[in-house]
Amino acid sequence: MSSSAPETLKAFTKLKETLSGEASTASRAGGSSSTDGGVVLHLNKFMNGARCDPEKRLLYVDGGATWEIVDKVGMEHGLATVAGNVNHTGVGGLALGGGYGWLTGRHGMTVDNMVQVTVVLASGEIVTANEKEHPDLFWGCRGAGCNFGVVTEFVFKAHPQRPTVFVAKLIFTIDKLEALVKVNEEWSKSCGPDEGLHWACVRVLPGLERGKPAVLLTYVYNGDSLEGRRLAQRWYDLGPTKEKALEDLPYVKLNTLQNEANRHGGRRYIKGIKSRSAVSAETIRTVLEAQDEVVQANPGLTHCGLVFEASPKRKAAAVSVEATAYAGRGTGAEGIIFSFYSDPSLDETARNNARKWAQLVVDRALDASATGQETEPIGVSYANLDPDAAKTDASTIFGRNYDRLRKVKKIPVTVVTSTNLTCNAGVSSAPGIAWVKAGSTIGFALDTPIFHPGPINVYMAKAPSGKTAAAFTGTGQVWFKVAQLGAITDGGTSIKWPADNLASYNFTIPAKLASGDYLVRIEHIALHTASTFGEAQFYISCAQVHVFGTGTSSPTTSSLVSIPGVYTGNELGLLINIWWPIPTTYVQPGPAVWS
Repeated sequence: MSSSAPETLKAFTKLKETLSGEASTASRAGGSSSTDGGVVLHLNKFMNGARCDPEKRLLYVDGGATWEIVDKVGMEHGLATVAGNVNHTGVGGLALGGGYGWLTGRHGMTVDNMVQVTVVLASGEIVTANEKEHPDLFWGCRGAGCNFGVVTEFVFKAHPQRPTVFVAKLIFTIDKLEALVKVNEEWSKSCGPDEGLHWACVRVLPGLERGKPAVLLTYVYNGDSLEGRRLAQRWYDLGPTKEKALEDLPYVKLNTLQNEANRHGGRRYIKGIKSRSAVSAETIRTVLEAQDEVVQANPGLTHCGLVFEASPKRKAAAVSVEATAYAGRGTGAEGIIFSFYSDPSLDETARNNARKWAQLVVDRALDASATGQETEPIGVSYANLDPDAAKTDASTIFGRNYDRLRKVKKIPVTVVTSTNLTCNAGVSSAPGIAWVKAGSTIGFALDTPIFHPGPINVYMAKAPSGKTAAAFTGTGQVWFKVAQLGAITDGGTSIKWPADNLASYNFTIPAKLASGDYLVRIEHIALHTASTFGEAQFYISCAQVHVFGTGTSSPTTSSLVSIPGVYTGNELGLLINIWWPIPTTYVQPGPAVWS
């Protein structure tokens, strides 16, 4: 780390003391970041360095560094890692979301080259995570790292890298689109690990008519220029209108080639494409035509188009999907719809139309599936290229890894109709069943104390005859409340939450409860953003118990509820602004405690 990094690291641990616990935060890891009404942690100001250990072939990178310094420091020793294609962007954003680059074909994804991270958690604790220390956190950071805390240092594998590479930059008129798509698809089936390809349909290129679509193609060969020129000949044979060959480009300049197109400033919106297969020329033309209509009505949106990053994915796909939190390995070309503009009044138009254009691609893929051309047309989203999916439905980002990620992250449930509100649904049940006596006290212990204001509810559900608690998911009207911890109000002067800072919660099993196997479910409902419908956050944990004793009673139907089903989201205790005006009373959500 840089010399001032230790003091900066200490400052992070004071955030809980200096900021309201409800202030949103975003960390700027060298590139750019923002938050609406919150605080941006600008790591780049003091934590922006990198160093290389050539003997161990490791790169140690500060959390606020950009890829430019990583490339330079590594190449001083003839070493490199899988960096981003735009070197003025931050290491953290790309690395924590997955990470592709020109070296992906040879060395896999950026997360596959990550060997350790230092993380400041929300609690202020500083931890080192790798395969041996905090392995679950390390797993989550490789693909979902921005959800866990602020990464202050990365350690990456460094690989031997030749000093120069071959690059061909070609521009084609749009009438060559069909031929290009065909050649690109043929190339993708036979390309080697040292090749890479980006191509885009754009309307703004130097020397060309503004607003008229053209194709810009960049081919990279990580080898000598003669072989690179030979491998690129297939595109030269299509007759580009302009071409420029960089035959011995220094590797340290490779990731500067797209800097100007992605320069800082202005306004931009991107939307990832989830099609598993290569997008057809017909589909691309459909999108271009839809964009033409919008551009005619809104000339300020002329700089829009499609981009495809088609680097070989065999190395990335060779790693198990479950090995890291990132789940989109080998699911097709990474494509985006983009719109660059400067007028803030066009924000909504740009966003809405980019979403529509991306949906056109998805719809065409689904149509191909319906006719038997594609068996699995839609892949998972890539969070780095799809901000919408990252915000609205994490399962579309993390696919089959979502359930494990929820466990590691303790991601709250916000949809009251979600099956994730119940127990043993979509996840593995606990290996054992604890025996507890009716009338005894049991409890749940937390990894970290509760820091969001809100109530606690505890429910139980009896497993049906012939089924153990481990095999029971709590389906149906079977749940009854056995404990709750609400709010203390005084008519509008203040509201206090006894659950604040609790590291455990204990309660008593009803003494009269009949013997049998039960699920026990505790929920803490965080209300810090609950003034908007659907923003109450449910943090849930479950246990499996066998109750024994002399009790013979069971709740009647009037005391039983379904989970999900017990809440609509409109309850006074769920849809509430707890900050201002201060509530005069608080109504605990859910049924009364059974007694």
